[in-house]
Amino acid sequence: MTSQEVCSLLGISRRTLHRWRRLRKGPPAIKVGRAVVYRREAVERWLVAQESDAGRGATVAGRH
Repeated sequence: MTSQEVCSLLGISRRTLHRWRRLRKGPPAIKVGRAVVYRREAVERWLVAQESDAGRGATVAGRH
């Protein structure tokens, strides 16, 4: 998936996705040359993990 596709799926801006990538808080990314891409399966696993974290009071960005 492209960064734009991930942003659309998550309902976030590209800036937020970039910040999460820099902070290692978002879905795992792969750098291919100059492009950043995401495996759909990795994004889906990351989303499932966020559901588990949300049950413990955490937010996607890791702030309370």
